Formats: sequence, C-alpha cells, structure tokens
Amino acid sequence: MSAEFYKIDLAINYPEYIANLLNSLKDDYKKIVFISANKRPIRFIEKQISPEAALGVDFFTIDEFVQWIVAKYSHPAPTIQSKLSRELYFLDLIKSTIGEEKPLFGGDDAQLLGWAKRLSSLFDEIDRQLLDKKLANFQYIEAIDEAQLILERLKSLYAKYREDLKSFTYSGDSFRRAVKITEKDEFKEDFKDSLFVYSGIVYLSNSDLEIIKNISTVADIVYLSQTDLSKREKTKGKIGFSTFKVIDELEAKLKKAINIKTKQIKSNTNKETELFFYQFADTHTQAEAIFNILKKHKQIKEPSKLAVILPNQATLFPLLSFIDKDYNINITMGFPFLSTSVGMFVDSVFEIALDVKNREQEAQTVNSKLLVKFLSSSIIGLFKDEITKKAELIKKEIFENGSGSYTFKNGSTIQSLISSFININSLKSLKDAFIELINGIDEEKLQEFELESQLFQLLQTHIIDAIDNLPDRSIDLKFAYQLTKEILKDIQVPFEGYPLKGIQIMGMLEARSLSFDEVIVADVNEGVLPSIDKIDPLLPEEIKVALGLTSFKQKEALVKYNFFRLIYSSSKAHIMYKVGSTGMEKFIKSRFAEQLILLEELKGKKLNFYTPKINLTVAGDSKNYIEKDEEAINYFNSKISFAPTEIDAYLNCPYAHYLGYIKEIKPRISLEDKFEANVLGNIIHKLLEEGFAEFKGKELGKDDLEKIRKNTLRRLDNIFKNHDKETKDFLDKLSEFEKLGLPIILKFRLSNYFAVITNSKDFKPFEVVETEYDRGTFDIELSPTVNVTLWGKIDRIDKVGDVLRIVDYKTGMHSLKPKVKKIIQVSNHLKYDLFNDEELKKVRDTVVSFQLAIYMLIITNEWKDKEITTEFHYIGKSNIIEKGPTSRDIEIYKKLLQYTLNHMRNSGHIYAIPSDRCSFCPYNYFCHFAKYF
Repeated sequence: MSAEFYKIDLAINYPEYIANLLNSLKDDYKKIVFISANKRPIRFIEKQISPEAALGVDFFTIDEFVQWIVAKYSHPAPTIQSKLSRELYFLDLIKSTIGEEKPLFGGDDAQLLGWAKRLSSLFDEIDRQLLDKKLANFQYIEAIDEAQLILERLKSLYAKYREDLKSFTYSGDSFRRAVKITEKDEFKEDFKDSLFVYSGIVYLSNSDLEIIKNISTVADIVYLSQTDLSKREKTKGKIGFSTFKVIDELEAKLKKAINIKTKQIKSNTNKETELFFYQFADTHTQAEAIFNILKKHKQIKEPSKLAVILPNQATLFPLLSFIDKDYNINITMGFPFLSTSVGMFVDSVFEIALDVKNREQEAQTVNSKLLVKFLSSSIIGLFKDEITKKAELIKKEIFENGSGSYTFKNGSTIQSLISSFININSLKSLKDAFIELINGIDEEKLQEFELESQLFQLLQTHIIDAIDNLPDRSIDLKFAYQLTKEILKDIQVPFEGYPLKGIQIMGMLEARSLSFDEVIVADVNEGVLPSIDKIDPLLPEEIKVALGLTSFKQKEALVKYNFFRLIYSSSKAHIMYKVGSTGMEKFIKSRFAEQLILLEELKGKKLNFYTPKINLTVAGDSKNYIEKDEEAINYFNSKISFAPTEIDAYLNCPYAHYLGYIKEIKPRISLEDKFEANVLGNIIHKLLEEGFAEFKGKELGKDDLEKIRKNTLRRLDNIFKNHDKETKDFLDKLSEFEKLGLPIILKFRLSNYFAVITNSKDFKPFEVVETEYDRGTFDIELSPTVNVTLWGKIDRIDKVGDVLRIVDYKTGMHSLKPKVKKIIQVSNHLKYDLFNDEELKKVRDTVVSFQLAIYMLIITNEWKDKEITTEFHYIGKSNIIEKGPTSRDIEIYKKLLQYTLNHMRNSGHIYAIPSDRCSFCPYNYFCHFAKYF
C-alpha cells in the first residue's frame, strides 16, 4: 500500500486543491474516506467537487470517524457517557479513594467538583495518548494539597476508573478503542484497497498514529498539510522563526510510524500577504472598524473572498450590531452557553434561590436587585402571560416601595418558579425544577425565537435528559448550582452558516484549513492569541512532559501555526488588536502581531498602521498641538480669576480646554446617558447640603449621622414629588421604568454613603463648620506683575478635633487620587521655565486634580495656622473616601499650580495630551488627537 505526505504551499487555495485532488482520484478507488481536523473545510470542498466524486467520498471530522467506527465495530457498542454523568463519577471516585482518609474542602462537594473535572480531563487525554502503562503515583511537594493527594494515588485512581467504566466510552476512550478496532479483520476487510485522505490534522496523538499505522496495512493514505515552501519568514539577518516547525515534526512522526513519501506542491506565484495593522481601545471601536471594511464588500457571494475571524467570541454580538440584514454574511462559530440570554437567566434563577436560602427566613425574602435582574431578563417575556404580568407588577412594587428586599406573597407564580430551585435536595428535584421552569414558557412565543428554542433544547439534553439516565442522589442547592454551571460552561452553542456564501464570520478553530483572498483577524492580543493557560493546578508541566502528554508549548505552537497559516494564505490581512486598559482589563498586543511587524521591518517594508477616526498611517513626526491663536492669547492674558474646574480642565488637556472655554464649542451629549451627571450631581449636593446644614456647629456622632440619613432620604422623596424646573426637565426625558428606578438608585447610594462613614474604623465625631462655603478667595502670584484670583465653592468643612477637614462630594466614578509619593520628585525636577506638553503631563499624572489644593489655599485666609486635611467623598463607589493633600503639602501644590497657570499664559502652543481619558472627552468624536489605543 502507498502513503504520501503532501506539503502544499500557502499560496495555493487549500480547499480548492483538495477538491481537484478528489475529483482526479474518484475513479481509482472503490471507497475514499476523507478525514478533516474540523467540519468547516468539508463544506468548502463539497461545494467544489463534482457530484460523481461527492458520491464516492465519505466525509468525517477525525472525532466523527472514530465515534462512527466504535459504534459500528464494537460488539456490543459501549454507552456514550454524558458530561454530567462523568463529572459525578469522578467526584465519587475522588471521595471514595481519598475522601474516606481525608475529607477534602471540609466535605464540600461543590468545591471538590472542580478537581473532579480536572481529573476527568486528565484521564481523557491519557486514554487518547495510550499512556496507561507509563502512569505512576507521583510525589510532588510543590503541588497544592488537593493535587498532591490525587497525584499520590494517580495510578490506582486510573485503574479503578478503567475497571468501573468498561461499558462506557467518552472522547479519549473512543480513540483508545478505535486502535483495537482498526487492528481487526472486520474493519480491514471493509476498507481493503480504499483511500484515506487526512487533511489539516497538524498534531497526532499516540492513538491517532496507531490508527493510521493500522489503516496503512490495507489502504492507501494521502496526508495533506499546508506549509511555507516559499520561505516567507526568511530575512537577511540571523533572526529565525519556527512557525511551521510543527509540520516538519508531523512529517517526522509519520515517517517513523509508516513508510510514507513526501511530495511538495509549490505555487507558480510567489505572492506575499499585504498586511494592515489596527489598534483600538475597546471592542466597540474595533467592531465598527471591521464593519467599515465590510461595507466595501457588502454584496460578496463567493465564500472564499473575505473572512472575519473572531478568536474572542465576545466580539461577535458587538459586530452584528453594526451589520444590516441585507449583508451576505455566514456565521460559523461556537458561542458560550453561559453568555447567552438563557445561560444568564439560569444563572439568575440560582442566584435568587441561594439568596433566599441563605436568609433562612420563614417567609421567602429575596434581594430586590437580584429579583429585578431576573424579572428584567428578555427570557421572562417568553413565559405565559400570567407570569409576565406578575413579573411587571412585582417590579413596579419594588420600585414604589424602594426596599432593598422583597418578600413573596403566598401563591405567587414567580415564587413557585423559584421555590422549586430553593427546595432542591436531590438530582431528581434539580431535574424537576428545570422542568417546571420550562413548563412556564409559552410555546407559541418560543416558536418565534429560533436561537432561544435551540438553547432550551440544549438545556433539556445536557441537564434534564442526562439526569434521567442516572440514579438519584442527595445534593444541596449550592452543589446543584455548581454542577449546572460546570456542565453549561463547556457547552458551545453551534452557529452553522447555511447556505455557504457571502462574507464568512468564524472562530479561529473553524478557520483551520481554509483559504481566503482577504482576512480580518480581530483581538490579536495576548490571552486570546495565544490563549493557552500555562498553569494546570492538578498536573505540573514537568510531569506532563515526563508522561508524554501535550504540553502548553505544543499547544501554543499549534495556535501559532493556525494563525500564520491563515495570514500567509491570504492576499490581504487586517490584523486588529487592543492596547491599553479598560476597567479591569489590560490589553497587550499578541506576540504573533509583534512577529509580523518585526518581519515587515526586517524586509524593509513600509508598515501600514491604522487607528479609528484618523484613517491615516500613523506618522512618526505627527504633531500633538496647534499654534496658540490671538483669541487664546487674549483670553489667557485678560483672565484674572479661575475656578478649580477650569484649571483641572486645562491640566487634563489644554486642547479640550481650548475647545470648551475659548471656542465655546458645546460638548456632544450622549443619547444613551439619560441619567445626566450634572443633574444627578446637583440633586445629591443639594440633599447633602441641607442634611448637614441643619447640624452646623454641633459635634456629630453616629446617632446624629443616622438622623441626617433619614432626613436626607425623606427630602429625596419630596424632590421627586415637588420638583423644580431643572429636575422636572430631567425627569421628563426618562421612561416610566427609569423614573421608578432612579429614586431607588439614589437611596441606595446615599444610604451606603452614610453606612460606610459611620462603620469606618477611623470614624471620629466631628463638627460641621460650613456647607457650600463660597465666601473665600485666594490671590496667587504668577510673576512680579501678574496675580490671579482663585475661587470656588466648598461642599463641606468639618472640624475633627483641632484639624479642619475639607470634603468634596463626587458623583462620578473616575478617581482623582493624587500620586503623593511622586509629587515631591516631580516638583524638584520640573523644568519651570519650559512650557511644553511633557512637563505639563508630569504635573497632570501626579497631581491629577488641583481642586482640593485650591480649596485649602482659599480657607487659609480665614483659618490661618490651622492643620487641614482634604477628602473626596464618592457617592456611588464602593471605596467612598479618597484622601487628598494636607496643609503639609500646600507649598508643593502651590508651586505646581503656579507652573500650570503660567503654562496657560506662556506656552506658544495649545497642546493635546492624549490618554485613556480621551474616551470620556465630549469632543473625542471629532478630535484628531484623541487616543483610541
């Protein structure tokens, strides 16, 4: 029998080549079996081969082929183990082997479930790699306790697992069984003189290799791979890359196993991919940029023309929000079940059930916020009318009462749905809870929602039907929640695009073995490409390598190959990545993108870098300023008084200050931001001013603060009943739902504010000296001939012992905390006679805001020689109090403030100082200096 290993150059359209090859071989064999790494390339090949060839070829993915032969040639066929059944088995395996000697996690099965899942995954890979004979018990003292206990008994655990599950099969076990099956005469007789075509399978496990070895004794084999035969990564220097080393290793592995000859298929053209790089601050701007490219290809029908590759599934829906229905798009990718509407709804049900259970009250009482989240889910709209109506009534009741908790009334339909989850005490009761939940859905409504119907069907299959096949067992609610999450976490909702035409939108795995004229690859960031976790809590990397399991380096090499194969096989590639940080996320450009950029530079090519809004190649000598015009010069020279707000605006970005204060361009108002910050701020300031003003001159303890809190909440109710014109205009913009919800939000924020202050370990009684203090000013000298006046309104001045405390209320979330440790260093090294952007940026990045420092200067006129502290109080953040400068810092701040005011007058330019704050700037929609990366 013959065996050939094809190395096909990247410039050749891979699916098209395979289709032509199958067409040419259709008459040479009675049977052709085509085995692919994944399903999507099969669709492309089927579209291009002749009907006669298609009838003579059996198409499989490698997993499908193995499952098929195990089912067909096993006598009797083993039962396929469900994921739920398998995880419960491994939980019991660990408990019975280890738990009897030493209960893990104090006997908490919910925490132990994660270890059961890891052990299941490990044994699955051991099965596929045929490593049972190499298995041993390991002593690894650096592993955490739970891992040590498992590793010390690894061999005996595996032996028991193999004995217990003789009649069951799972993914890795199917490959183990397939090795034995392909050795048997029954299989060999059926496939004698056939042709097996393997395609796109870059990594072969030990079982894969044994199966191929067995097949090679009775059938011909053609093994297809795509690699770089044109030396695209060759440079003049000594830098080398091992991008396609995996293909050489695959070739060597096959040659060692069977007598296989290599055949190189080179391209007639030596084309190189044209590369474009894009940088973004967030997913939304990235999605918009992708859409702007797609607009040029709106009517594409040929599926190999353009593909959008989304390695991060979270980018799919932001992208779809831009795309109209008349676009020819074809989506093929998996989406996490837990991130779908049904997944989040199920999670919400369990959150409520746990909250009620933990309260241990006779009446079923639940956190109002959790209940509103549940009742506001889009899935509630699919339930029967009596349930949806009751949901609306409960939401209204919550908003009207404003309570932090809600007590269900007996007989409530919503209570009935949740009660079945609260009372879970067995697997059967978990199944019954889901059945009752699903029975509440209106089938006619559900029929109109294809995706949701599919999601509920997946829930039925993986939870309800799986439980049906298991013996009942006692469980509690916490375990039921963890078990459900573990099962649903691994479910990928399949999007299979039909018919095969138009712009292809797919995941990275789905794009394997495909070739496109043009590709857009989003989220080329570390943690996404590559995304492999380097740390396995159960099995250290050293043991993995010693056993012969797949290491993280091997997995990373496969991801790297798939990425570069896709890029180099296209004529044009758009590489998109995010840089910077947003909230808790920090974005780092992928090493894959860095490699592409380095290669372009080493080849002396001009790099194509793009950023949103600008649509121009980033130039190395681009200016970040405009010349100061006569209007700006006159403004600063004639300006004799400043409020802290204006000084901070200049400090943050002189160009934004120029647009707002000098050119008086009105900022764009976000249509989405109905809860306007200035109006909310005014309401909160007014409430707190009136609340504390009543107690001015009196020392306040915790009881007094409780009185102020109650009075403040009473006044809040009156504001919304007897509102002024500003508040009325504000409320008129809100929906009925928002009008009901806003007082609840404000009550929560204000109550939380008082709670944090009174419960603070640093709390000391204090006297309110002033509220809304606006009588003071401070004259500051900028030069022997120039003085300016500083003024402002101070929210509150307290006296704590002998110390004065300035308090400024903030309703926003943006921290203004100075970098105290760096301020002295900046003050000492600042070039005070140099008025450029670099020096001003040093001041901005350390001081952050001059507001509290200016307030200190103002009150020193009236309260001389007093020790002063300052604080920002955030109404809405969890970290409510941020300490500001003190009187000990006043001279340093005064010096830096003088520099900033002189910068306004003496700088010859209006500088733009781009930063992450640009995303909050009201002028970023037209500012060509704005930072989007």
